[in-house]
This record gives sequence, C-alpha cells and structure tokens, in this order.
Amino acid sequence: MNSRAIRKVVIPTVLLSSVQLQAANYDVSGHVKQHVEFDDNFFLQNEKEETWVYFLSPSIYFTKQEKAGSTSVIADFDIRRHSQFKTSDSENVNLQFTKNWLKPLSVYAVSMGYSISDQRDDAEDDLGQFDSVNRVETFSFTPSMTYQYCE
Repeated sequence: MNSRAIRKVVIPTVLLSSVQLQAANYDVSGHVKQHVEFDDNFFLQNEKEETWVYFLSPSIYFTKQEKAGSTSVIADFDIRRHSQFKTSDSENVNLQFTKNWLKPLSVYAVSMGYSISDQRDDAEDDLGQFDSVNRVETFSFTPSMTYQYCE
C-alpha cells in the first residue's frame, strides 16, 4: 500500500473576526473565517495535480431568550474556490433551528437541521473518490426531553 504525503501550505488572512449585537432578550452574532491552502496532490493519485484553495466560512447565530425557553437559529456556510479545477469549487450550507421549553423539572426541545455539502468533503474520509461533483443533502429532526428527579 502506497502512502503519499500531502503537502499543504496554509496562509492565514484576516477579513472580519466577529460581530455581536445584544438587545434585551435577543442575541445576534456572527463571524467570518478565511484562509488559503496549497495542495500539491489534489486528487491523491500518482500523477500529481496541484492547486491553491481559498476558503471562506461565514456564520451567523440568532438567539431569542424567552421566559420559559429559548429559540436559536444557526447558519454556517463554507465556500471554496480553486485556482485549478473550477469544477471542484463548492458552496456548502448548514442550517440549524432549535427550540427549548423549560418546565419546573424538565426541558423539552426540538431541533431541526438541513445541510448540503459536496461528496468530496466526505470522500476523503470514506469513499476515496475525489473526482465526483455529487452533493449530499441531509435533513434532521431531533426531539428531546430531559427530566430531573429530585427527592
């Protein structure tokens, strides 16, 4: 089994660190992260093909505190641009909604999520297929209940 070392050069850049607004029961915050990488074997094959990759990751968070619970919405984005292989450019999205209800001895919650991402993001861990342009779409729904027992 051949093992290949992947050489990546990371160049940090600063665009905007974070922003936060608070008013009474509302909290809105967000941040933007970005960096550039050099990948000397993008497809992990014997015939090396190199590219520069620019990553931009904006996020926004919204929370509303209520008397008996809270509501929150999170939106994360992951944008990637390549100097070569424009077909590998991507825009991944992750959205999350959570609602909590507080009771004297319990907490009820429901969480719903949606994400869409490139198969390549999963391929590096799972499939090993790096030339696909397929997208993976995920929906989630998670109800929960926590009860505290006291004597």
